[in-house]
Amino acid sequence: MRAPLLGLAICAVAAPLAGQTGQPRVNAEYLFRAGNATVTLSAGGAAFTDFQQDPARILAPVPTSEFTRRISAQTTATAAATVSVWLSPTAALQVGGSFTPTRFRVTNTGVPAIGGDTPEDTMRYARLDLWSVDARVALRPALSLGRVYPYAILGGGVVRYAVRGDATQVPTEARAQFASGSRTQGALVLGAGAMIPLQRKRLLLTFDLTDHLTRTPLSDRAQATTVEGDGTTLEVGLRGSDESGRIVLTSAVRLAVGLTIPLRLH
Repeated sequence: MRAPLLGLAICAVAAPLAGQTGQPRVNAEYLFRAGNATVTLSAGGAAFTDFQQDPARILAPVPTSEFTRRISAQTTATAAATVSVWLSPTAALQVGGSFTPTRFRVTNTGVPAIGGDTPEDTMRYARLDLWSVDARVALRPALSLGRVYPYAILGGGVVRYAVRGDATQVPTEARAQFASGSRTQGALVLGAGAMIPLQRKRLLLTFDLTDHLTRTPLSDRAQATTVEGDGTTLEVGLRGSDESGRIVLTSAVRLAVGLTIPLRLH
């Protein structure tokens, strides 16, 4: 009795699998031929490391001990477009651009209390738009992970930091650097991604995690600056303080999801 029941169970499991084996496997091998070209439209989020960190202290209304004042950009959304041309089954040349609208962010860490309260920075700072253009190489390992095709990214380009809105809303210690309204920095691009082919129209879903590493846009400002606001006077970048701790490089880390569309297939 057990043998027929075991046979029926095996047939019940094997039947659906047999039906699946008759269907063509979805893959992206057709894409990795030399000369094939695609365009990828993507969107996601971007987070930034600090542009600058400085010792600071309150001079008025009540002098205090030192604390840390940090300038960076807010975490925000980003959008990009990338054209890729495959040079071989394992390498593609990519040229792309992106737009990332954000704002300056100022964080005061370890501010001493005045009259039992810790002063807070409540100012809404100016908008800061980042435009980037880069060229990079996508390197795909010759391995199979089912429908997932991973790759590494290495390249370089430029990033333009552009201020929009009222210039008086730019943090005081950054105004001299953005007197012309924008700054352009070279960028190193590192990252990793993966492609997953969809079942219709040879479209692919793309995931990218990239780090755009640039020289900080606040690298050449004065050593000490006085900041006025909310009835408080700050001295930032204390006179006579050690300059060795200043930030030189800053990162914009981006996680994006996109749709890849074939432009030319051989």
